[in-house]
Amino acid sequence: MLLIHVKEIIKDIIMVSSFNVVDIVRKCYKNAAVKDILKMEKECSFTTYSHSIAAAIYSAMILKEYCVEESFIENVVAGALIHDVGKIVVAKEILEKKDKLTPTEINKIHKHPVKGYELVKGVFGEIPENTVLLHHEKLDGSGYLYGITEIPFYVQAVTVADMYDALTSSRSYKKAYSHETAVDILRGDAQRGKLSTDVVEIINNIRK
Repeated sequence: MLLIHVKEIIKDIIMVSSFNVVDIVRKCYKNAAVKDILKMEKECSFTTYSHSIAAAIYSAMILKEYCVEESFIENVVAGALIHDVGKIVVAKEILEKKDKLTPTEINKIHKHPVKGYELVKGVFGEIPENTVLLHHEKLDGSGYLYGITEIPFYVQAVTVADMYDALTSSRSYKKAYSHETAVDILRGDAQRGKLSTDVVEIINNIRK
């Protein structure tokens, strides 16, 4: 089911993209260090592995709208592919739990950005490493772990891509939301100052 979800995304992208986003993601995927991390993710949780690929594709599509250089997009896509690497130290039973998480389990999940950063620091460079560390921060300071408000725009793009795919994908604990419902949720967060309104509208326009 998860693999089908990614294939559907790729099919849609090929129809709407002016440059081949999928080729960029494939190029980054073939990087030896990225490939090693994704292999570990796949062994720990196929859900996390599939989500990482989807989030990377969405991130590339968002950044395309900013007309930034392809080399910059590649750096961000590398970060998006490995953004959840810290989850490899979280038990699969927690990641795929159907019931409500306990406070202790939530705390373990909330630590995955810094755990991931510790694993990749000094290997990938500033942009991918910042993406790993900061992708759960929010513009109003309500994110985790640090509650910062000054967030690089490329991390904001990955954050929205991450959230959009999580909302529109099936999980052990929920059904997939429709595009419309997912965008409504993201817009609500943008109105509350948590997310970039511009990025949310981009994801709406490229997926509607």
